Amino acid sequence: MNECPTCGRYIRGDVCPYCEEELTDASASDASPVAGESLVPVYSCDEQWQADFVLSALEAEGIPAYQASADSVADLPPNEYAVEVTGDIVVMVEEDDAERALEVIDSVKSDLEAESD
Repeated sequence: MNECPTCGRYIRGDVCPYCEEELTDASASDASPVAGESLVPVYSCDEQWQADFVLSALEAEGIPAYQASADSVADLPPNEYAVEVTGDIVVMVEEDDAERALEVIDSVKSDLEAESD
């Protein structure tokens, strides 16, 4: 794990997913947040294209979002913003961004439904 020189968070990878600072001496290619950060699931699906669509929509709004497997989030404690995990793929955001992320997801749901028809 590396410490980001800008925000001070510990992450894996060579680019901080929080502030996009390029890190030096990165030992892993996975730029996912460190387990234990305050991440909550905000969307769950079975299709990769759906997860990609939601991730893109959130990132376009400046909300850092991450993909995880349903198995990896099964033990997370309950949270007021968390959605029920019903699919194999889970989109997660920091708890501070959850309310805004849910609004963004709600605004693109009709596009998601149209694409699946």
